[in-house]
Amino acid sequence: QVTSAEGAGGIRQCYTDIAKAEFSGDYDRALKTANRLLKKFTKEGKIAFKCKLVALIQLRQWEDALLLIKKTPSAEMGPAHFEKAYIHYHLNQNDESLEELTKCDGDDVRALELKAQLLYRLDRFQEAYDVYKHLLKNHSDGQDEERKANIVAVEAQLASLSQNTTSLVDSLDTFEQLYNSSCVDIEAEKLGDALNKLDKALPLAIESLTDSGVTEEELEDKNASVALQRAFVLHKMGEVDQAEEIYKKIESVGPSDKSVQAALLNSLASTSHRSNLNDARKKLKSATQIDKSKLSRHQRFTLLLNQALVLLLSNQREPSKRAIDELVSVYGSLREAELTAAALHWKGGDATKAVAALPSKDKLSILARSHILVHLGKWEEALGELESLPADVKKKSGVVSLIAAIQQTKGDLDGAVNTLNKAMGGWKGLSRALDTLATLEMNRERDTHRQSSI
Repeated sequence: QVTSAEGAGGIRQCYTDIAKAEFSGDYDRALKTANRLLKKFTKEGKIAFKCKLVALIQLRQWEDALLLIKKTPSAEMGPAHFEKAYIHYHLNQNDESLEELTKCDGDDVRALELKAQLLYRLDRFQEAYDVYKHLLKNHSDGQDEERKANIVAVEAQLASLSQNTTSLVDSLDTFEQLYNSSCVDIEAEKLGDALNKLDKALPLAIESLTDSGVTEEELEDKNASVALQRAFVLHKMGEVDQAEEIYKKIESVGPSDKSVQAALLNSLASTSHRSNLNDARKKLKSATQIDKSKLSRHQRFTLLLNQALVLLLSNQREPSKRAIDELVSVYGSLREAELTAAALHWKGGDATKAVAALPSKDKLSILARSHILVHLGKWEEALGELESLPADVKKKSGVVSLIAAIQQTKGDLDGAVNTLNKAMGGWKGLSRALDTLATLEMNRERDTHRQSSI
C-alpha cells in the first residue's frame, strides 16, 4: 500500500516526467508515464487521461486515441470534443470532425482554426474566409503569421473561382504568405507580380528552414515548390521552353512532397503533349494515382481537365467525353469544361453542337462561338456575338479585323471601312490597319465605278 507522502511524491514525479517528455518531444515516454500514472494512482484520472490522449495524438496513433475517448466516460476525462474533431480530421472523416466542432465552445480558438482548415479542405472557401476574418479581428497570438498565410491561401482559392474578396493581410512577411499571395496574383493574371513574390519567398524559406534544422530533403522540397510555381508562371507567360527546362530539373531531383509531384507531372504533361502525347498520357496517369487528399481543389480540377484535353488531342473521343462529364459532375459547368466539350464536338465534325456547348457569356466563350459561326457562314450571328464583347476586347486588332472581314464578306464595304476608321485611333497595329483600309477603299471605289458604268 502506498502511503500518502509516497503517493504525492510519486504523482508529482510522474507529472514532472510527462512535462519533461513533452518539452523534449518524447511522446513515447509521455505515454508510458501517463499509463503508469493511471495504473498506480487511479484518482488522477481526469488529468492523466488527457495526458495520455495528447501523447497518442502526438504519436499519430489516431485509432487508439479515438478508442480512448469512446471507452472513457466524460466524467473521468472531461470534455474532449476538440481532440475528437482533430482525430477525425486526420482520419479524413470530415463530417464527423465538423459535427464534433459544433459541440466546442464558440470562442475556442483551437476549434475555430480547425474548422477553417476543415472548411478549406471541403472547398467551402467563403465560409473558411469568414472564420479566418473573425479570428484575425478578435484574436492574436504567436500563430498570427501562420494564420495569415492560411488566409491568403483561402483568398487564392476564392480568386480561382472568380470570387473577389478584400484581402485580410496587409503585409507579406513570410515564405508561406508570399507564396500563397503569388497564387492570388496568378489567378488575377498578374504574372509579373507573382514572379516578384516568388523571388522574395525563396530566400525566406531557406533562412527559416535552415534555422529550424530541417533535413536536406525538406529543404529541396521547399525549393522545388517555389521553382515549380515560377516555371508555371513562365509557362503562362509563353516561355514554354524555359518552363519545361525547370520542370525537368525538378523531376531529376525527385521531390517527395505529393502535392509537388502531382503538380509537376501535370505540368510536364501539358508541355509533353506538343511532341509526345503518349508521354503526356503516362505522366497524367502517374499524377492521378497520387493520394487526392494531398492535392488542392484546383490541382484536382486541373488534372482532370488535362486528362480530357490529352485524350481529345489523341482522338480518343469517348474517353475524353467521359472525362468531361466527370469534370462537370464534380466541379459544375465551368468555362474550361464547356470549351473542351465544344472542341470535342468540333473535332467530331458537329459545329452546331459545338456552339450549343458554349452557353457562357465570358469573352473566351464569345470568341469561340463567333469563330464557329463564321465557319458555318452565319455572318449575322457571328457579328452579334462579337458586338457583345467588352469594349476593351472589341478594340483588339484581331477582333476588329475579324468584324471588318465579316462585313466585307457580306458585301458591306462601307461598314468594314467604318469599323476600321473607328478602331485606328487606339490601334497599335496601325500599319496593318492602313493596309486593310486601303484595300477596302480600293474595292469600294471599284464597286462604285462598276455601278456608275452600269
